[in-house]
Amino acid sequence: MATKAPERTERRLAPVDVVRAAYAAYNRGDLDEGLSYISPDVEWVLPPSALHGDVLHGPDALHHLLRSEYEAFSEIRREPVELEENGEQVVGFVAQHVRGRSSGIELDMRAPYAFTVR
Repeated sequence: MATKAPERTERRLAPVDVVRAAYAAYNRGDLDEGLSYISPDVEWVLPPSALHGDVLHGPDALHHLLRSEYEAFSEIRREPVELEENGEQVVGFVAQHVRGRSSGIELDMRAPYAFTVR
């Protein structure tokens, strides 16, 4: 009697791990991988104090924003910290370090973030 190997099931990441994986890809400069975690109907709300304070709709708009950040800063790193998961919701802070490409000025900041992971 022939047996069939069990079909592999794709392991689904916990919402908090999806957020960490997306930021890890971003920090490596791999926007394509980072954006692979983003839904086609993403809505990214930027604070008014951001360089591009606005509401972005869709992965292409987010890709454009992230690419412009790589152009503006010679060094940029974002690390999600203090993340808490509640079902699909992940909230926490993102520690950010940037260095201006032209000015060389370095900034360190923390900003609150909220994500819905489906």
